[in-house]
Amino acid sequence: MSAYDVFEQTWSPPMPFLFQRRYGTEDRPLTRSYIRERLVATSQSAQITVAGDPLEWRPTTSEGSS
Repeated sequence: MSAYDVFEQTWSPPMPFLFQRRYGTEDRPLTRSYIRERLVATSQSAQITVAGDPLEWRPTTSEGSS
């Protein structure tokens, strides 16, 4: 299965993806936005808060980390 990277604007080579879902008759990799939407919905349903405020899900990068 291949996936389109919206940041690199390229298609990945065919490979197995850890997170997939069935879409019609196809298996498709989960997108970053879909995973984020599910995390937000789950944390809101579970009423997870930080200092009384709803938990925020923000993308991070590993650049510069050691």
